[in-house]
Amino acid sequence: MSATETLKRHLTRWMQVSTWDTLHPLDQQRFHRALAACFDELGPGIDYDQFETAMLELLTELHPTGQPVDRSERIRPWAMRAEAIGSYLFDNDRRS
Repeated sequence: MSATETLKRHLTRWMQVSTWDTLHPLDQQRFHRALAACFDELGPGIDYDQFETAMLELLTELHPTGQPVDRSERIRPWAMRAEAIGSYLFDNDRRS
């Protein structure tokens, strides 16, 4: 299984909920649990582009729209946050 497919498998738990990108505590909890699963399986060295690709594909698959929409703006803060958390874990030699 490719890294993108592995990321998508874990991130689906968070992004399948319609409120996935809110600051609601349950959405935040799902986000952090999904990241923990990603880092447990792939390690903390996942970069922004990998998160962005997986999140964009998932957003299109889970929440399709009939109109052309630039979804990268919606994904950008989450991919940046995921990469920052991974960098912190990598720098501190932790995975969970």
